[in-house]
Amino acid sequence: MAVAHCILNQATRWWNEEKGRDPSKGCLWKVVKRLDELGFGVYQLPCPEITFLGNPRRSMMRGEYESLKGYQEHVKRLSLEASSGIEALINMSRRPRLKLMGLIGLARSPSCAAKGVEPGSYPGGIFFEELLKELKRRGLEPQVIEIDIKDLEASISMLDELVIRSSL
Repeated sequence: MAVAHCILNQATRWWNEEKGRDPSKGCLWKVVKRLDELGFGVYQLPCPEITFLGNPRRSMMRGEYESLKGYQEHVKRLSLEASSGIEALINMSRRPRLKLMGLIGLARSPSCAAKGVEPGSYPGGIFFEELLKELKRRGLEPQVIEIDIKDLEASISMLDELVIRSSL
């Protein structure tokens, strides 16, 4: 599974010290635990937002990120690097043979939302859109799901559905 960076490192999510909001810490252990129980390894994707703006940073919408000079190029470069890393792991694995089963994003993230990359849905994350284009160009078409921090239990059940869909 290729996983949005902040699922494994909550400290990269935006926070604003001026409003008294402390940074999140740790990882979303329920998600990590379920991935482990299902036998999935994890490939941590880069965080385009922190690698471009750092922390703390203010909360921004997709359109604001799109208007940042250099952000689109940054995202494209990260998409190429991540795709190359994933492809190398797959191509160099023999026993056990690795496979990219899924791409896990974060709901409402301007860069890493996953649902919006499906036709007919709300706009997805800028990074995930570019990443999926690049993975598809390389012949990799993982299933896409997203984790919603506001409803972790439902999100975790989607991991179970992923296993069922992949075994069909």
